[in-house]
Amino acid sequence: MSDCEYLDKCPVWDRFNSDIKYIWINNYCKSTKQDRCVRKTMTAEGKMIPDSLLPNNTSLDD
Repeated sequence: MSDCEYLDKCPVWDRFNSDIKYIWINNYCKSTKQDRCVRKTMTAEGKMIPDSLLPNNTSLDD
């Protein structure tokens, strides 16, 4: 499977100060879980997405 087409433009990863983001990216952006990514679904639907929203529909701000 190819990487998510939105990966390079996804602002949530800029909010991480550690390499933990690569676990998220490998699990959602570079795997078959792409279809479960809330950010990808919302982007495809043209919806506004908070920068803090994670692929599993939780927030970094919580």
